[in-house]
Amino acid sequence: MGEIRVAIIDDDVDVLVRMRRVLGRLGGMRRVGGAVTGREGIELCRDAAPDVVLLDMRLPDMSGAAVARLLSELPAPPAVVG
Repeated sequence: MGEIRVAIIDDDVDVLVRMRRVLGRLGGMRRVGGAVTGREGIELCRDAAPDVVLLDMRLPDMSGAAVARLLSELPAPPAVVG
């Protein structure tokens, strides 16, 4: 099995930085991008096709639940951890 591709959607830049560090220390996982709004996150996931999304449930432009619903409609939907 290859690396697990992970995207992070969180409006707190400190969280994005910390999660990037954590993922860098874990074997078998690779961060494919980060976004600070729901809309940016959906676009990121369309482009990068992550396996897993770490999702903040409170974003400035839309709820995490709305983002998760839209991600579930992608051709290859990622698993979402919120």
